[in-house]
Amino acid sequence: MLMKSFLWFVIGVASAVVGAFALSRSPQGKAVLDNLSAGADAFIDAMTDEYDSRRSDNQV
Repeated sequence: MLMKSFLWFVIGVASAVVGAFALSRSPQGKAVLDNLSAGADAFIDAMTDEYDSRRSDNQV
């Protein structure tokens, strides 16, 4: 059962990589991936700012 789950995981990751590669080849797909990347960057920046804020509040 564990081997079957691992196999499906590998198949899923491989298909996601192939799908992202195919999507990035078209201008519309590239725009979608750029938009997704910008959203991820904004989320990471917000999390970093909040972490730094809480860290500085706890250092007295």
